[in-house]
Amino acid sequence: MTRMGLSWPITVRLWREPVSGQPGVLTPEQAVAAAAILGARTLVPIHYGISGMDNYVEVDDPLGRLRKAAGDRAVAVEVVEPGPWLTWPA
Repeated sequence: MTRMGLSWPITVRLWREPVSGQPGVLTPEQAVAAAAILGARTLVPIHYGISGMDNYVEVDDPLGRLRKAAGDRAVAVEVVEPGPWLTWPA
């Protein structure tokens, strides 16, 4: 690719590994704990329902586990289907 006279190779990877060396995904329980630590009132799960990737293995019943973990915390869970927008309360 050439841009402004510079040339460099482009590498495309379908699965990005975090540069930190730490896992880039959380279990449902870890996500609720992180939301509580950060003081979030609402947690919107993303990146679930994915299959066919060697580096990502989804837990069983991710939304059920998320709702169960959030049940003991002051964190609401709002599931948004792909496509619609989410309106945050003011």
